[in-house]
Amino acid sequence: MELMTIGVIVNTHGLKGTVKVKSFTDFKEERYKKGTILYIAFKQELIPVTVVKFRTQKGLELIDFEEFTNINQIEKFKGSELQISTEFKHDLDEDEFYFDELIGMNVFTDELIGICIDVREVP
Repeated sequence: MELMTIGVIVNTHGLKGTVKVKSFTDFKEERYKKGTILYIAFKQELIPVTVVKFRTQKGLELIDFEEFTNINQIEKFKGSELQISTEFKHDLDEDEFYFDELIGMNVFTDELIGICIDVREVP
C-alpha cells in the first residue's frame, strides 16, 4: 500500500488522547471525517488509527482516535507523520498538483537550476 503524508502530530491536547496536527491537506473535512483510517508513521512502524472526532483550533487540527483514549498512550507519537492511503487522492484540475509529485522533478528558471527535494508552504 502506498501512503501520502497529510500532516504531522505536533502535540497533545487535554488528557483524553486528542492530538494537535499541523495539516498539509486542502481536504481536511474529508481526510479527517469520522471513521477514516489513517496511519501514524512511528519509528519504522505504521500504526493504523480510526478518526472519531475532528475540529480546527488556532490553525491546527484536533483529532481523536478510537484506539487511544488518554494522553499517556498518544504522547510518544509527537513529531510523527500522519498518513493516508494514496487511493484516496482526489482528481485535481489540470493546473493543480500534489506536493509529492514535485519531488525529484527538474527545476528551471531560464536554465536548469536543480532538482526538487522538498516543498514547503510559508505564509
